[in-house]
Amino acid sequence: RYNKFPSVSFYWKMFGSNGIVKDDPEKNVTEQFTLCWNFNSYKSVLNTKFSGLISKKSRSPHFFRFRFFNRVCPKNPAYYAGLRNTQIRPDVQLNHYYSKSYDYFCNKKMIGRNLDAKEKFSLRQFFDNEHRAVDADYQIFRYMVELKTFDLDAWAEGRDA
Repeated sequence: RYNKFPSVSFYWKMFGSNGIVKDDPEKNVTEQFTLCWNFNSYKSVLNTKFSGLISKKSRSPHFFRFRFFNRVCPKNPAYYAGLRNTQIRPDVQLNHYYSKSYDYFCNKKMIGRNLDAKEKFSLRQFFDNEHRAVDADYQIFRYMVELKTFDLDAWAEGRDA
């Protein structure tokens, strides 16, 4: 369906900590963290058939610019151009649980376990993310029973999961 396109963009939603200082490893991330930004960004997947057309201006992992039009066109450009008041419901949404809990952020991002020095983050970045997480998104909950009952081993062996 998308073979003729140089890239496909997916809606990308940033989630905050829900005010949780220490997350519960026994619970699903999707159940603990539901507060998100009220803005949908997007990330793209590149069709390598078009890789020679990538513009040198492409510097973002979120999208690719191509020399033949040098623009990114989302599924609902009228919304982003201010011509519509509502967004079209996206076909695919990637949930990015950026900080998870405060404790998780401090241990992983600030202290830098498994990260080099340039990838470390400050508390200011944690709070900037938190202050943008003003909406709640429960869309993934419609898949929660499937997620909890899915048998990965059966699926990997080709049996019904």
